[in-house]
Amino acid sequence: MQKLSGAMDWNDLKYVLETVRCGGVSGAARVLGVNHATVSRRIVSAEISLGALLFDKLATGYVPTDAGLAAARTAESIETESAKLARLLDARDRKLSGPLIVTAPQLLCGGVLTELIADFYARYPDVETTLLASTDVLSLPKREADVAIRISKDPTETLFGTSPTEERVAVYTSPDYLNRLEKSPEHPLRLIMMKHWAEVPAEITGSWPNTETALVVSDLTSALGAAKAGLGAARLPCFLGEEDQGLVRLPGLPTFPYSRIWVLTHPNLKDVTRISVFMKFISSGFRSKRRLFEGR
Repeated sequence: MQKLSGAMDWNDLKYVLETVRCGGVSGAARVLGVNHATVSRRIVSAEISLGALLFDKLATGYVPTDAGLAAARTAESIETESAKLARLLDARDRKLSGPLIVTAPQLLCGGVLTELIADFYARYPDVETTLLASTDVLSLPKREADVAIRISKDPTETLFGTSPTEERVAVYTSPDYLNRLEKSPEHPLRLIMMKHWAEVPAEITGSWPNTETALVVSDLTSALGAAKAGLGAARLPCFLGEEDQGLVRLPGLPTFPYSRIWVLTHPNLKDVTRISVFMKFISSGFRSKRRLFEGR
């Protein structure tokens, strides 16, 4: 592996980090809110400062070199430590108080998000937080919610916020059903189908061409329950499947891209202290759990 050397603008590293995370310049530009050329320029600046090639520029996209991966790891450490420092300074220098309404999908509220909110409450007990488990479009300007946490490829352009992590999915089933599959590999894979699917997703049939429908469901909560009950296998977000002791990942299948998690507010509210501090705190918490969301 190449060694990093030389002085540089540390801000360049965040462009390297997001390019590695997103698998390319376009994704990094979207997350950072800049154009494609800006990301490319900052990567070149980092390469010149470090005296090392950070990416192989191939026809298929930017592929990180060993030096690029090392730079990304360094940037991630800086990001984590900066977030810790910001939280410490906020806790020491600001007394936050007042109502805060947060809306998020129910499945996020059931575990990861409530744990992060508990940490936030321990640090800022005078912020009166209300959590609404909903995917409905609430009016931020009307203060139906102050902060919206959403799972989406592209959030509403009129909102302000950031995407702290990608979310990936994998195929999960119960240990009992996996045991039955392994004993009888010639049997078809019984799949728990989502109602909106027109057909079995291609990424599943590529490895398991012999499938049959075990159950059709309209939501992920039902898919999760059906998989745990041993009815078959279900494609689920990794943050659900990896944490549930009643599920195992189906062998022979990788994780698949899904959407991103966004922490959003209305532009008019972004400078309200308790809102901006909450958004930074929660975004930092999601980043710390990136491996879980990406199924790594």
